[in-house]
Amino acid sequence: MPTTYEEFLTRNFLCSPGFLIQSYIFEYIDSVEMYKEFVMAVYEMLNIYKITNYDAPISNYNRRIMELLNRLFAISNVLDLDVQLAMRNKRRNFPDFCKFKKVKDECKNTPFIDVIYRPSYVDGPAYVNNNLQHTLSYKSISCFKNCQNSVLLALFLCFAFDPKTEQYNINHIPDASNELKEFFSKYTHKVSSISLTMRSDWERVIYGLPKPEHGFSNNRSTVNTGLLHMLYTMYDLVGKNHGIKKATKYIKNEFQEDYDNNRREVKEKMRECLKKVISSLSRNKTIGMICDYLEPVSTTTHGKSVTDADMQASLLYDFDSSWYGIKFTVSTSYNNPLVEVIEKEKEYEDETYFYESTDSYDPYSSCDDD
Repeated sequence: MPTTYEEFLTRNFLCSPGFLIQSYIFEYIDSVEMYKEFVMAVYEMLNIYKITNYDAPISNYNRRIMELLNRLFAISNVLDLDVQLAMRNKRRNFPDFCKFKKVKDECKNTPFIDVIYRPSYVDGPAYVNNNLQHTLSYKSISCFKNCQNSVLLALFLCFAFDPKTEQYNINHIPDASNELKEFFSKYTHKVSSISLTMRSDWERVIYGLPKPEHGFSNNRSTVNTGLLHMLYTMYDLVGKNHGIKKATKYIKNEFQEDYDNNRREVKEKMRECLKKVISSLSRNKTIGMICDYLEPVSTTTHGKSVTDADMQASLLYDFDSSWYGIKFTVSTSYNNPLVEVIEKEKEYEDETYFYESTDSYDPYSSCDDD
């Protein structure tokens, strides 16, 4: 790169290999996988010209290739002792870099601490209700793996996060269940992992709900899965006035017919429907939602056939320069749901998509607030 204004005016730097490589990296490499592929391509290209016969005279060109290999990659058979010592020092610095990254991630003004905070499924032991006293039952060797709970936990951690205080707080949900209030009075600060205690406390929140006919199986051993039953459970957790009832009515009564008529339009309608619910429950009101997959499914509840939905979606919150949130799957058939922490740098197309107008929909549609 030019170091003086005069060098800049010559424009010679535009033809330099360094500038071309930097331009390629910043323009085209936008994911971890692409970065790995690029590094492997560079390594393979350099490896072609690596010295194999050390008895022959080494040209300046080959020497430069070896210098690049030794400087950029940890080569196991490096002969130069100085290079080996330099690589050892780099390896010693790696733990310090990891510590720095951990501190940096903890300082992020986001609901989660990096990828460590990835609930996959809550495999807590079942609860037994003895005179309204919820106790842990370890009698079964293979405790149930309640898929729906991990999605709900991740969602409510997003709902409760206050970007101003960087803590969890649900005082904006006045009708929240007592168990939910107790949970967030205990867990106010971000944590780096979900402990067994936290999992058990979240199970207590779910199994303390008073309406088993809503989101639970007949024997109350597990929470029913699927978008409809997840919304039922959310309604029992937070009460009315969040648009949840209208959303459940739409799924049961209109979703299948709308899906048969126009799949693209019903996907967008469901996205807007859920955005209203999520926006109402979130402290951070600047949200974006992408509905990647949506399909109606038929389930049986208390002997009756009911339309439910399988869905994969991304919920993203606006945190200054980035969108940050979770990608999750809600399904009636999975064992291990996907709940993944994601981050997207802001782009114009993102904002256009997230904030696009909903004027094409009837303002009195089934997804309006309660």
